[in-house]
Amino acid sequence: MKIFFAVLVAFFALFFPSCVQKKVDLNFQDESFIAPDQEWLVVTVPYAAFRISADFSSEICFHARSGDIFLICGKQKVQVVNPDEKKSSKDYLVWYKVEQGWIDGSLVAVYDTRLKVEAAAKRAYEKN
Repeated sequence: MKIFFAVLVAFFALFFPSCVQKKVDLNFQDESFIAPDQEWLVVTVPYAAFRISADFSSEICFHARSGDIFLICGKQKVQVVNPDEKKSSKDYLVWYKVEQGWIDGSLVAVYDTRLKVEAAAKRAYEKN
């Protein structure tokens, strides 16, 4: 009978504390992770160069690695020009402006929340 009682006490001691409500503190002082008017980008290639203007011929002003996160300040569509034919095509490239400079959209992924971009940055960092 003592063994049964000891097993019963051990059972209750191990399994029922997990059913107790735990107080969780949520801090909503910093709402930047869900701001609807902000977009974030994460670098998806091993190395990327930021430029002074939205053009491949402009000077490089900053470098980033895979998984680096930046807040988007602006966006610009640039028509592709074929240097051999000296004329514009119907294709466009999207360039993103961040505090450090301009980056080609093919080198990054864009997300609408900070939480999503942080998860994507972790995956990009692990992949590369």
